[in-house]
Amino acid sequence: MINLKQKELSHQLFDHLKQQYPEIDLVDIIESGVYPVNSLGNVSCQKMRIEK
Repeated sequence: MINLKQKELSHQLFDHLKQQYPEIDLVDIIESGVYPVNSLGNVSCQKMRIEK
């Protein structure tokens, strides 16, 4: 189970990423099935630009 601090830090990280990539949206934050101390963020992107 993800604790309050992990959720807070995940949201801070996502907010930082959102500044760089405004097209992404946070879907969910889940616990890793393999390593319970790790959490995973599920994000979605409506359209993605590829820079070369």
